[in-house]
Amino acid sequence: PLVLIALIAVVNPIMRGLAMIFARASDSQVERIATMWYFYFLVVQVFLFYGISGTVFKTIQESLDHPKTLLNTLAETIPKNASFYVQFIVAKMFTMLAQDLLRTINIFQAGLRRLFCGPDYSPRDYATVKCGCSPLSLAFHNNMISTTAWLLVTFFIATTYIAIQPLIAPTALIFFMFAYLVYGT
Repeated sequence: PLVLIALIAVVNPIMRGLAMIFARASDSQVERIATMWYFYFLVVQVFLFYGISGTVFKTIQESLDHPKTLLNTLAETIPKNASFYVQFIVAKMFTMLAQDLLRTINIFQAGLRRLFCGPDYSPRDYATVKCGCSPLSLAFHNNMISTTAWLLVTFFIATTYIAIQPLIAPTALIFFMFAYLVYGT
C-alpha cells in the first residue's frame, strides 16, 4: 500500500495542470474539475485495478477453460483482496493524516521561504506569500483536491467492502475520526 500511495501522489499535480488548461474560467471551477478527475482516477486505480487485478491473473486460465465458472471464481477470489484495503486505510491514516497533522510540507516551505527570501520583519511580510511559499500561519489545507478525493475513495472502499470484510468498519471509523480531528477542527 505504501508504494501505491507514493505513485498516486504524482498524479495530483498533473490533474490540476490539465484542469487549468481545460477550465480557464475560475479557480473554483478548476478545483471542481480536478477533484472530479482525481476521484475518478483513484476509483479506477485503487479500487478497480488493485481489487480486481489480483483475481484476474488467477482466473484467466480457469475462465478460458470453463467460461461458465467465471462469476463463481470471482465471487471466491475478490473477498481475498479485502485485507489489502484494510491495510490500505491504515497506511493512509499514518501517511496522509499524520503528514497533514504535522504539517511537514508547510514547515519545509517555511524554512525555504526564510532561507531564500529572508526573514519577515513586519506583520504584512509575515502574512504575504513570498517566493511561492505560503507563511506557516496560514491554514494548512493547501491541496483540497487530493484531500477530498482521498476521503471520498476511502469512504467508497469502506462502504463497498464492509459486507465482505467486517474488519474494515472499525478501521474506517478510526480513520474518519482522525480525519475529523485533523481537517474538521
